[in-house]
Amino acid sequence: MRRGLRSRLPLLWGLADLVIACGLFLALGAALVGTIHGLNALAGATLLDLPALLDGARNDPGAHLWLYLMLFSTIVPTALHAGLSLLGVQGLWPRAWRRPVAAWVEQANASPLATLRAALALGVIWTLPLVVMGGIVWALWQIAGGVITTGLGHYFNALMWLAT
Repeated sequence: MRRGLRSRLPLLWGLADLVIACGLFLALGAALVGTIHGLNALAGATLLDLPALLDGARNDPGAHLWLYLMLFSTIVPTALHAGLSLLGVQGLWPRAWRRPVAAWVEQANASPLATLRAALALGVIWTLPLVVMGGIVWALWQIAGGVITTGLGHYFNALMWLAT
């Protein structure tokens, strides 16, 4: 967080955090499957039928909602980190544009019009970069969404291989 707040490009640090978290998330899934498979082998019996569980999760995801909730609950800290990194989004505006808005916020008690001006300007400073980033994410998904889903399909196949 400190590095992102001191950086000229805090979004790069937020993006790096997200990419690393996604990699760790995928590694966690592989470690869980590998550990359960190893425990099955050590026990000499099937403690948890992983191939059947993964096959069921692929064919009927709604029946295995508990599995998704258990796995994706690990993404909560990452979402909190992403939220904190978004605090630096206002830094994308040039400082020359932010200084007058800061002065307007300080003078907001002077009149109702000054309060409205400060609130609107501050809202634009915080909202517009988020809307632009959302548009960029949407565009990237339109371009690379198929590649991502194909990659996740290969990852799921690798989990099935680990489970057998």
